[in-house]
Amino acid sequence: AGLLRLPPGLGKQGLLQEGLMGNPVSARNESNWLDITKFNEVTSYIKPLWKSLKEKGCQGIDADYVDCYYYNCVKGFSQRELKLHQIRFNTWLAREAHRLGLAIGLRNCVDLIGQFSEVFDFAVSEECLEFNDCKQYQSFYNQDKAIFAIEYSIKKDRITLCSEVSSYKMQVKYKLDRWSNCFPREASLPKTEYYTYTEVLDLPVIIYKNKENFENTSVNPTNFTKGKI
Repeated sequence: AGLLRLPPGLGKQGLLQEGLMGNPVSARNESNWLDITKFNEVTSYIKPLWKSLKEKGCQGIDADYVDCYYYNCVKGFSQRELKLHQIRFNTWLAREAHRLGLAIGLRNCVDLIGQFSEVFDFAVSEECLEFNDCKQYQSFYNQDKAIFAIEYSIKKDRITLCSEVSSYKMQVKYKLDRWSNCFPREASLPKTEYYTYTEVLDLPVIIYKNKENFENTSVNPTNFTKGKI
């Protein structure tokens, strides 16, 4: 969501003309960051795209490249300034997805995981074993939310790998000579019942917890509405 990938000649030139594209992701990548400092313009572009996804039957969104602040993705802004823009943008992504009735996952964005584990519905980690940051995803597990991990280059045998990631309560897909899973196909996911609470944010938030877990807190459980994704 913080990165724009479009087929050649399809929309990219228009976004350039509107000034909605930030720096290139890398010299080897033809994609550009979205200029998240232009919040109203960028979100106005995303809204109809997501609406069309919903109309086509999509049930969820895997929000990738939502940590552009870390890579100084827009010229003229400090990393600290961009981080504030990122928090606002990511929060809007979760709200907009839920407004449309879509689930939304947070991919990577390790430094902000704890801040967003309540508003995103699942997490996707790429190579957390390689970068030694699997523990960062614990906040999603504490919320009874699924964590999907992908390991592209494995330096361990399968038993060691799967034993290690199981301690982090992740469902892992890894690649040795071919793609494999650490979990059986029939493995269950966290419960998909949710409760929406409209007073937490301006728009409903999907929370994978039982209503009883909110008793004795500042949130009134009677304000929750039960539903399913």
